[in-house]
Amino acid sequence: MENLTFALRQAVPGGFEAEREMTVRLDKKSRPEPDILVSSAAYDPDRTWCAPEELTLVVEVVSEESADRDRSLKPFKYAQAGIPHFWRIEDEGGAPTVHAYELDAMTGSYVATGIHRARLKLAVPFPLDLDLHALVPWHPAHHARPGLRAPIATRTVLALTWRTAERPLPGRLGGQVAAVRPSSRPARDLRPWGRDLWAWLAGAVPC
Repeated sequence: MENLTFALRQAVPGGFEAEREMTVRLDKKSRPEPDILVSSAAYDPDRTWCAPEELTLVVEVVSEESADRDRSLKPFKYAQAGIPHFWRIEDEGGAPTVHAYELDAMTGSYVATGIHRARLKLAVPFPLDLDLHALVPWHPAHHARPGLRAPIATRTVLALTWRTAERPLPGRLGGQVAAVRPSSRPARDLRPWGRDLWAWLAGAVPC
């Protein structure tokens, strides 16, 4: 999910933000938390919720524990709140499959617009062309060689680097992510496990 969040942050147009760990304030008693949301609200590191009218897209990643909510209850509530786009991501054989929906203003319910495997190419809610297999470390489509650890480490460092204002990467990993778009967005949400992982990479990755 971190890799998908990172990809969406690179793809969203100006004036929009892709966020995690934000709730949607539907009413005083209902504040569901999508796995990812895309909002037009200005960036605020202290804010923990969004209003439905600020949202363009909500994304739910289905797990065994959340399957019923993600497939029925949450999309029903999101549609009632008028959120224009909803994606449900299912695991199919270890690879993500994106079920995309768009709100039908006449009926107030979501209409399926496509099921995307391997590649997610969309024109709405914003132009996007994404290799879904690239989001999953060691997917067979990568043709990775046994014992090669760099792809996993590189993908992890991509997210950490973006969150730490383009901090230089240790060793030869730096050259593998030189094309990452610079961001003026301030660092946020670098949890202790992230700092520990960075320290491990700095000391353990061959240079």
